[in-house]
Amino acid sequence: MIANLFPAVARAADWDLTLRLPASLGYSDNVDLAGSQGVRKTDWFTRVAPGFSAVANGARLKLNTSYAYSYEHHQNERQGKSGNHQLSSNASLELIDNWLTLIGSASISQAARDSTSAIGLTNTNKEDVRSWSLGPTIRQRFGRDFTMNGSVIRSGVRSGTQSGARAMDGDGTRADLSLASALGFNNVNWLMNLQDNRFDYTSRADIHEQRGSVRTTLTMSSMFQPYATWGYEKQKDDLARSQSSNKYWNVGAIWLPTVRTSLDANFGRRFFGSTSAISFNHRTRATTWRLSYVKDLTTTNQDFLIPQAINTRAFLDNQFKSRFPNDTERAARVDAFMRQNGIGDRLEVEIPFSTNRRFLDRNFNANLGIRISRSDLILNYQWRDSDAGKVSLPGEGTQDVGEHRKTQSASLTWGLPLGKRTTLSLGTTWSRNQFIDNGLDDRTTTYRSGLNYQFSRDLIGSAELRRTYRDANDDVRDYTENAGLLTVTALF
Repeated sequence: MIANLFPAVARAADWDLTLRLPASLGYSDNVDLAGSQGVRKTDWFTRVAPGFSAVANGARLKLNTSYAYSYEHHQNERQGKSGNHQLSSNASLELIDNWLTLIGSASISQAARDSTSAIGLTNTNKEDVRSWSLGPTIRQRFGRDFTMNGSVIRSGVRSGTQSGARAMDGDGTRADLSLASALGFNNVNWLMNLQDNRFDYTSRADIHEQRGSVRTTLTMSSMFQPYATWGYEKQKDDLARSQSSNKYWNVGAIWLPTVRTSLDANFGRRFFGSTSAISFNHRTRATTWRLSYVKDLTTTNQDFLIPQAINTRAFLDNQFKSRFPNDTERAARVDAFMRQNGIGDRLEVEIPFSTNRRFLDRNFNANLGIRISRSDLILNYQWRDSDAGKVSLPGEGTQDVGEHRKTQSASLTWGLPLGKRTTLSLGTTWSRNQFIDNGLDDRTTTYRSGLNYQFSRDLIGSAELRRTYRDANDDVRDYTENAGLLTVTALF
């Protein structure tokens, strides 16, 4: 589309296009994930997942897109055929030099049709959720003193058709205008910001949020920079427990002791209570560290439009930077590691609710990458506590899971080269889902082993075995599954 509308801009960019065609044969000894009192059914299935990735890097055009369609055909007639899409796309196009830019994003991800049911190796209990955003941004400099930024972004969220519209479906518009100090200010920076955010739900009246704030940062030291924000917000939400028109504030600091270490931490207060946020990044020659924590209000549609996810590609890029300083070689190494270990572009935080209400959210993520001899070890931990009942009146989307949900997950991935063409991949994942109101408490553990062999530059084979078991607080929902997958992937 961009190439048709702006051919000269598209030709001026450097393009990297890869086509993928994986074909798989899989087996499960419990395809329905039946509990201890259910009937276990074995099943063979075939899967084809054609896809592509496109990266453009030019003076005006920046594009990063990855897409795949996974189609399954099961021998078991009850499972039949199923398919889902995976899309992650971000683009920016500079229309007027240093002034007007068009930005957009689109994604298709999977959500569980039934939040309390399990998800196994197949596409069972998955449905597509589509989200998009598009709009212009402007940037205007006023000499050495000020910089103005403005944007109007239109966005939307749509769920899969198999279960009909979900509670979080709708469209929104967000307008931002900011004025920031520039080089003319030596020891202090300030930022004034105005925001108008509307979202029109399919299932309820729209919500409207307006904000204005001023942030001041002391820049006398390049290593330590304290800051403070003061603002006023007005909310219109017919499901809010209190219609707020209140002042809010936060104070914090940025610490930059070295070029490889950064810490940004703050705490504050809004109409519902306290807020806080921490972001820490550190890199050594053999390790990469990342920690983050946020306590604030959020919504389900924000989870899809602005995913609370770890960019695994960027994380691995930092992990490999000291060994592969060349950008092109490092990108190829990152691609190979992700493919060999079954890692996606983003490490998603599980969506707690499919609801049209705001909820109080506390979210902690920790990621560690370690270089051990010739192998790489990746460890991840996530913890999330989401409570809709504290800030919103009863609405749609939480009837099956209640008002309050806690999730935890921990994973370990180890990629070990056995030779020039052969790689061993080992991993384990543990997760816990607690539905506080209805008392459900599930602990799920998965062990995974895989072997990858590169027949040629464009042909890769892999074999994967995994065992999963869930320990629930009621015997009916306990289950185990043993599964395997043979895959041949052609690259073009």
